[in-house]
Amino acid sequence: MLLKSKLHDIMQISRKILMQYLFWFAVFFMVWWIGLLAVLPWGVRTQIDNGEVVNGTAPSAPIKFKLAKIFIINTILAISITLGIQQLVDNSNISIKPLLKYIGAPVERGF
Repeated sequence: MLLKSKLHDIMQISRKILMQYLFWFAVFFMVWWIGLLAVLPWGVRTQIDNGEVVNGTAPSAPIKFKLAKIFIINTILAISITLGIQQLVDNSNISIKPLLKYIGAPVERGF
């Protein structure tokens, strides 16, 4: 019986840890996509800027689009913003419990 109780406690702790990681991954994912929309136009030179418009293409088409560089910059910014949000939530009185109550989620299993 004691072993079953300990196993149950371990499962509850591991489930809570897993949910916390999934929550912060979801926050990172949302910040990354929103950030991508902001970072996408950084440093893009168009055909108009270059002065040479290729026939059959939009004049606003980019000349050299560096997607890998944009993804790296966006990922670094998203990690920084997510860690900042995490520190703000963990080290202040900000809580998501009112939000959990509002949407009807069980608070005792929340964060």
